[in-house]
Amino acid sequence: MISEHEGPGTLVILANFVSPLAVDLTEAAVLRQWAEQAPRKLWLARPGDVLITPVPLSEPFRRYVFHRLGVPERSVTVITVPDTPHLPTAQALAEHHLLEPLRALVAERPTARLLPTALDEASAALAADLRSPVVPRPAGPFRRPAPPGGPSGRRTGPGRRR
Repeated sequence: MISEHEGPGTLVILANFVSPLAVDLTEAAVLRQWAEQAPRKLWLARPGDVLITPVPLSEPFRRYVFHRLGVPERSVTVITVPDTPHLPTAQALAEHHLLEPLRALVAERPTARLLPTALDEASAALAADLRSPVVPRPAGPFRRPAPPGGPSGRRTGPGRRR
Protein backbone atom coordinates (compact mmCIF):
# COMPACT_ATOMS: atom_id res chain seq x y z
CA MET A 1 0.00 0.00 0.00
CA ILE A 2 1.14 3.53 -0.66
CA SER A 3 1.29 5.57 2.51
CA GLU A 4 2.25 8.85 0.87
CA HIS A 5 2.52 10.37 -2.55
CA GLU A 6 5.44 9.07 -4.49
CA GLY A 7 6.35 10.61 -7.80
CA PRO A 8 4.92 13.66 -9.51
CA GLY A 9 1.34 14.64 -10.00
CA THR A 10 -1.94 13.96 -8.38
CA LEU A 11 -3.70 10.69 -7.75
CA VAL A 12 -7.06 9.44 -8.88
CA ILE A 13 -7.70 7.09 -5.98
CA LEU A 14 -10.11 4.38 -7.12
CA ALA A 15 -11.58 2.60 -4.10
CA ASN A 16 -12.81 -0.22 -6.30
CA PHE A 17 -13.83 -2.70 -3.64
CA VAL A 18 -16.54 -3.88 -6.02
CA SER A 19 -14.27 -5.95 -8.22
CA PRO A 20 -14.28 -9.49 -9.59
CA LEU A 21 -10.88 -9.87 -7.93
CA ALA A 22 -12.64 -9.73 -4.56
CA VAL A 23 -15.48 -12.20 -4.97
CA ASP A 24 -18.00 -13.04 -7.65
CA LEU A 25 -19.96 -9.93 -8.59
CA THR A 26 -23.20 -11.79 -7.87
CA GLU A 27 -22.30 -11.71 -4.14
CA ALA A 28 -23.83 -8.24 -3.73
CA ALA A 29 -24.20 -8.39 0.07
CA VAL A 30 -20.55 -9.35 0.54
CA LEU A 31 -19.36 -6.64 -1.85
CA ARG A 32 -21.48 -3.98 -0.13
CA GLN A 33 -20.09 -4.97 3.25
CA TRP A 34 -16.53 -4.95 1.96
CA ALA A 35 -17.04 -1.57 0.27
CA GLU A 36 -17.91 0.01 3.63
CA GLN A 37 -14.18 0.45 4.23
CA ALA A 38 -13.76 2.59 1.09
CA PRO A 39 -13.86 5.91 2.99
CA ARG A 40 -10.51 4.96 4.55
CA LYS A 41 -8.87 5.68 1.20
CA LEU A 42 -9.35 9.37 2.00
CA TRP A 43 -6.25 9.09 4.21
CA LEU A 44 -4.18 8.78 1.00
CA ALA A 45 -5.48 12.05 -0.47
CA ARG A 46 -3.50 15.22 -0.94
CA PRO A 47 -4.54 18.56 -2.48
CA GLY A 48 -5.62 18.13 -6.10
CA ASP A 49 -6.41 14.43 -5.77
CA VAL A 50 -9.65 12.73 -6.77
CA LEU A 51 -11.20 9.96 -4.68
CA ILE A 52 -13.72 7.63 -6.31
CA THR A 53 -15.69 5.70 -3.71
CA PRO A 54 -18.63 3.28 -3.84
CA VAL A 55 -20.03 4.58 -0.53
CA PRO A 56 -20.60 8.15 0.65
CA LEU A 57 -18.19 9.68 3.14
CA SER A 58 -19.80 11.16 6.22
CA GLU A 59 -19.15 14.86 6.79
CA PRO A 60 -17.71 14.30 10.31
CA PHE A 61 -15.27 11.71 8.92
CA ARG A 62 -14.24 14.00 6.05
CA ARG A 63 -13.67 16.94 8.41
CA TYR A 64 -11.65 14.77 10.79
CA VAL A 65 -9.40 13.30 8.07
CA PHE A 66 -8.77 16.63 6.37
CA HIS A 67 -8.03 18.27 9.71
CA ARG A 68 -5.58 15.51 10.70
CA LEU A 69 -3.88 15.60 7.28
CA GLY A 70 -3.78 19.39 7.20
CA VAL A 71 -5.45 19.32 3.79
CA PRO A 72 -8.09 21.90 2.84
CA GLU A 73 -11.44 20.11 2.43
CA ARG A 74 -12.25 21.60 -0.95
CA SER A 75 -8.84 20.68 -2.39
CA VAL A 76 -9.81 17.00 -2.86
CA THR A 77 -12.62 15.98 -5.19
CA VAL A 78 -14.75 13.06 -4.00
CA ILE A 79 -16.89 11.17 -6.50
CA THR A 80 -19.41 8.74 -5.02
CA VAL A 81 -20.49 6.00 -7.41
CA PRO A 82 -24.06 4.84 -6.63
CA ASP A 83 -24.51 1.24 -5.52
CA THR A 84 -24.04 -1.02 -8.54
CA PRO A 85 -22.83 -4.35 -7.14
CA HIS A 86 -23.20 -6.24 -10.42
CA LEU A 87 -20.54 -4.03 -12.09
CA PRO A 88 -16.93 -3.33 -11.10
CA THR A 89 -16.62 0.19 -9.69
CA ALA A 90 -14.61 1.38 -12.71
CA GLN A 91 -17.42 0.30 -15.06
CA ALA A 92 -20.13 1.71 -12.80
CA LEU A 93 -18.72 5.20 -13.47
CA ALA A 94 -20.02 5.02 -17.05
CA GLU A 95 -23.30 3.40 -15.99
CA HIS A 96 -24.04 6.42 -13.76
CA HIS A 97 -22.76 9.05 -16.23
CA LEU A 98 -19.76 9.91 -14.07
CA LEU A 99 -17.09 9.11 -16.63
CA GLU A 100 -17.29 12.43 -18.50
CA PRO A 101 -16.95 14.53 -15.32
CA LEU A 102 -13.99 12.33 -14.31
CA ARG A 103 -12.37 12.80 -17.73
CA ALA A 104 -12.73 16.57 -17.28
CA LEU A 105 -11.10 16.42 -13.84
CA VAL A 106 -8.21 14.34 -15.19
CA ALA A 107 -7.79 16.71 -18.13
CA GLU A 108 -7.18 19.49 -15.58
CA ARG A 109 -4.50 17.31 -13.97
CA PRO A 110 -2.17 16.23 -16.80
CA THR A 111 0.17 14.35 -14.44
CA ALA A 112 -2.64 12.41 -12.71
CA ARG A 113 -2.05 8.73 -12.03
CA LEU A 114 -4.66 6.08 -11.20
CA LEU A 115 -4.30 4.27 -7.87
CA PRO A 116 -6.85 1.42 -7.79
CA THR A 117 -7.43 -0.73 -4.73
CA ALA A 118 -7.68 -3.74 -7.04
CA LEU A 119 -5.91 -3.69 -10.38
CA ASP A 120 -8.66 -5.52 -12.23
CA GLU A 121 -9.51 -5.46 -15.93
CA ALA A 122 -12.02 -2.63 -15.50
CA SER A 123 -9.56 -0.35 -13.67
CA ALA A 124 -6.87 -1.02 -16.29
CA ALA A 125 -9.41 -0.08 -18.99
CA LEU A 126 -10.31 3.07 -17.02
CA ALA A 127 -6.65 4.08 -16.85
CA ALA A 128 -6.36 3.62 -20.61
CA ASP A 129 -9.57 5.61 -21.18
CA LEU A 130 -8.27 8.43 -18.99
CA ARG A 131 -4.82 8.18 -20.56
CA SER A 132 -3.40 8.02 -17.06
CA PRO A 133 -0.72 5.64 -15.89
CA VAL A 134 -1.44 3.27 -13.04
CA VAL A 135 0.63 3.87 -9.92
CA PRO A 136 3.22 1.12 -9.98
CA ARG A 137 3.17 -1.47 -7.26
CA PRO A 138 6.43 -2.39 -5.50
CA ALA A 139 8.27 -5.09 -7.43
CA GLY A 140 8.90 -8.45 -5.81
CA PRO A 141 7.39 -9.97 -2.71
CA PHE A 142 6.23 -7.85 0.17
CA ARG A 143 8.69 -7.76 3.03
CA ARG A 144 7.62 -9.27 6.27
CA PRO A 145 8.43 -7.10 9.30
CA ALA A 146 11.24 -8.32 11.51
CA PRO A 147 10.05 -10.15 14.63
CA PRO A 148 10.38 -8.43 18.00
CA GLY A 149 13.94 -8.52 19.30
CA GLY A 150 15.62 -8.18 15.93
CA PRO A 151 15.87 -10.18 12.74
CA SER A 152 16.43 -13.51 14.47
CA GLY A 153 13.56 -13.02 16.91
CA ARG A 154 15.89 -13.82 19.78
CA ARG A 155 16.37 -11.51 22.67
CA THR A 156 19.38 -11.56 24.88
CA GLY A 157 19.84 -10.55 28.47
CA PRO A 158 18.28 -11.58 31.77
CA GLY A 159 14.66 -12.72 31.55
CA ARG A 160 14.63 -12.63 27.79
CA ARG A 161 13.97 -15.55 25.55
CA ARG A 162 16.81 -17.07 23.60
